[in-house]
Amino acid sequence: MRIFILLFVLVLAGCGERSAGEPQQLEQPERGLAEELAEAVAGDVVELEGNQEYVGTFVVPAGVSLVGNGATLRGEGLVALTLRSQPGLATSVSGLTILNDGVAMVITGGGDVSLERVTINVTAGAGLLAQDLRTLTLTDVTVLGDLSSGDLAALGDRVDPSVHPVVGIGASGVEELRLERTDVHRIAGLSAVFHESNTEWDGGRLTQSVGTHILVDAGQFQGVDLTIVDGLRGTGPGGFGSVGMAVNGGATVLTSRVTIRSIDGVGILQGEGQGLHTDLNVEQTEDVGIWVLRSSANPALNLLRAVVARTRGAGVVVSGADGVIIDGAEIYEVFRHERMTDMGMQTVGDGLQLSAVRERIVVARTMLRANPRVGFLIDGDGAEPELDFDGVDIGAPAEFDDETYGFIAQNFAVDPTPIGLNVAPELLANDGALDELLPLIAPREVPSIGFVGENGFVGENGFVGENGFVGENGFVGENGFVR
Repeated sequence: MRIFILLFVLVLAGCGERSAGEPQQLEQPERGLAEELAEAVAGDVVELEGNQEYVGTFVVPAGVSLVGNGATLRGEGLVALTLRSQPGLATSVSGLTILNDGVAMVITGGGDVSLERVTINVTAGAGLLAQDLRTLTLTDVTVLGDLSSGDLAALGDRVDPSVHPVVGIGASGVEELRLERTDVHRIAGLSAVFHESNTEWDGGRLTQSVGTHILVDAGQFQGVDLTIVDGLRGTGPGGFGSVGMAVNGGATVLTSRVTIRSIDGVGILQGEGQGLHTDLNVEQTEDVGIWVLRSSANPALNLLRAVVARTRGAGVVVSGADGVIIDGAEIYEVFRHERMTDMGMQTVGDGLQLSAVRERIVVARTMLRANPRVGFLIDGDGAEPELDFDGVDIGAPAEFDDETYGFIAQNFAVDPTPIGLNVAPELLANDGALDELLPLIAPREVPSIGFVGENGFVGENGFVGENGFVGENGFVGENGFVR
């Protein structure tokens, strides 16, 4: 078990003569909400007056329910609202809006916590950070950053967390994390990050952000009915773009009915881990639609009924994996893109590019059409995977030349027209005439959670510490992840 050094001093207030078994309905005290929360014990319900604003720094003890009734908490300090929890006790917050220029909410303690009908407005720093909980449930929660189009010119190779919201929702070590109808908007860094947590997200939108919208590092993630749209790019010197979803650290990700659209970057970027996607829609990305690199999972990627369209450079790329399954996909209208390859800068535009897949490639009931360089490219790179094709149709774009290909297998001995693969006749002649290797898209780094160290999200060297997430050597610092 990791030892976490809390940056914030969380001192449980004395309970006087009352005990945890004596719940009491507390009215708004004259001397202030912070003092009244300090006197509350497990089982108490603290109710706020609706349409009122409470200013200060607030701590909710383990087992206490804070009912906002539409009130607003405005933070004065690094953290506006801290929620404590402990095993066997349920802590909750509902009907509340939280404002802060730092970290809006921190949740720790190993117990059970729920948020319902909570809006978090974060102008700088982070929205919600949760660490080492048994359960955390977010229902009808919205995290709103204040990133606007006018801020993009200020976003170069670094993001200043004292100026911009760099995290929407961050969770580490949560045994059961459930999000329902939870949205995150206008963040410059990580909209939602889940580390070593078992996460279920049912219903939500992530929009108008720069950086990675969902990052899953280790643990499991199930996403249903999620929409990720309008991923932006910083326009300052060295400005970075967006990733719809990133997977790393051996995570297992299962999605159903997820839409990723209009992303100025990659749709899905996966390193070590496994992605199982049903009814996935990835469209209009300014980089590869789905990109899997160096995964030992088998299959590393499993697509069932997916649409990947109008991406740039390639629709789907898998490089260095044990296995791939694609069934019922449509991959079409990829745009040409000049980019770094294993042969230097080259123009590419591939529907499906697979390289160094070691064991098995299954492609069935899949359409690859209108892709300007090659519909389907396999590079063995020393591997000899088993091929299983069934009902794969490769069509030509409306405009093509003698350097537009249908199916190319290189560095790998295979029948040029394998069973189950149907290539448009106008492309077959080009395929047979090709006498050189086609360049492969060069790999890139996949986001990971380097900032979650021994001392965690809120440790001395953790999320907000001197060397932490927003520190000089942190996630967005001089030597950090975004640099």
